Amino acid sequence: MWKAIGAFLILFSASMEGTRHAHKIREEYEELQKIRYLISLLKSEICYARSSLEEVFASVAEKCEDPYRNWLLMMRNEMRCKKEKRFVKIWQESADVCLVGLMISRKEKENLKEVGARLGNLDLKMQIRSLELYEEKVEESLRQIQKQMYTKMRLYYLMGIMGGILTVVLLI
Repeated sequence: MWKAIGAFLILFSASMEGTRHAHKIREEYEELQKIRYLISLLKSEICYARSSLEEVFASVAEKCEDPYRNWLLMMRNEMRCKKEKRFVKIWQESADVCLVGLMISRKEKENLKEVGARLGNLDLKMQIRSLELYEEKVEESLRQIQKQMYTKMRLYYLMGIMGGILTVVLLI
């Protein structure tokens, strides 16, 4: 009786571990979609409203959810303080503070931080172009993840179940 309960619990916990890893892939895909949406909002505000970055961040923050809202508002507030900080420093520091819990890869976080290096000190056309280039990078990442997502998720599910079965067999 106790062996059966123990075997079930081991199998259940191993399969849940596989499920957790599979959901990480889906969460990364969803976060990249949100970033793509954020970048398109920034691009359209800069292009059509022709506002300053401070005003753009405030306007786009109203349309976004946390943690992106907090990030944009933090950048706006930092820019309002008129400290002797460069824009790239504000972008990167606020990203480190507000976007710490994002479920995206390290490479994607670095790409997001790179955008700030090109965004703050360029003319309008170059700002839009740098956002378009980053949007293309995000699109490519989304295509790569989507292409591999089904296979990887299925693999994680199966690895969790098979790992649980193997553990149960070894313990019995």
